[in-house]
Amino acid sequence: MLRKIALATLVSVASFSSAHAVQITIGGCAGPVAGYGQTTCVGGASVADFNGGTAVPANFSGSGAVVAGTAGAWATPAGDTSNYLAVATTQSSGAEDILLNAIDNYFGMLWGSVDNYNHVYAYLNGALVGTVNGADVIAAGTSFGNRQAAGSNEYVNMSFGSGFNEIKLVTTNYNFEVDNLAFAQVPEPGSMGLLGVGLLSLLMRRRRG
Repeated sequence: MLRKIALATLVSVASFSSAHAVQITIGGCAGPVAGYGQTTCVGGASVADFNGGTAVPANFSGSGAVVAGTAGAWATPAGDTSNYLAVATTQSSGAEDILLNAIDNYFGMLWGSVDNYNHVYAYLNGALVGTVNGADVIAAGTSFGNRQAAGSNEYVNMSFGSGFNEIKLVTTNYNFEVDNLAFAQVPEPGSMGLLGVGLLSLLMRRRRG
């Protein structure tokens, strides 16, 4: 079931599967274009921006690498001028596992050149609680893998109502580029309405599900 919720300054899309519920909103703060922010709007969130050098954070493990610019196998998310994480660097598939020392229910990230073979998996104590695929977030009418279009380079906010303490980013082809990964425990796990602060001029649009 796909449901749209129009708030004062927010377009919210809640997508549900029979086993897991994930609420998705598109848009962040501090971006160069209205509606295309590059970091989370959630105050107090813990953010991994990869700007401290080329080493991944200590709680990250897998095939990912901190990179800058565009190379043959990866491309900078549109509008991003800083370091970011490429999940597959030495082969055409890869995974990055992120372990948390607390239970959060909100995860956000700048998702570059969205592809349908990019996947986000959320786990709570080893049990899968939700999944998000590139097809869930790309704007209608935008092609997968587009390195420049705003509709395939978006800040994606994900709310997992049951909470999670592990996120796994998986891709089965080149590449999966992400930046400004944000984690938080928000007071209303069933609602993303608090993200309305700072999300101005967003247009309601049909989403692929």
